Amino acid sequence: MNKMYIIGKSREHYLKKKFSKMGYVVLRCAVSRPVDLVLLKKGSCACGRQIPIVRLIESKKGRRKYVRPEQRKKFEEIEKITGIKVEVI
Repeated sequence: MNKMYIIGKSREHYLKKKFSKMGYVVLRCAVSRPVDLVLLKKGSCACGRQIPIVRLIESKKGRRKYVRPEQRKKFEEIEKITGIKVEVI
């Protein structure tokens, strides 16, 4: 297996466990397309009505958190369609 794949996969599993402990249902996307993780959780708005919380996560290791231009464009398309910003962590 590719070393970078193994590093990325282990980071995704670490984040999956971390967000699960925070009460999220975590879905890991196959081949990291279009994002690495989808987080789902029940929330509420200021009026007290229950609303779903959806977070899209792209996992990057290191301080720079570099996202390739074509990937950044895809994230912008996702945000335009869904209104949900992809978080790079």
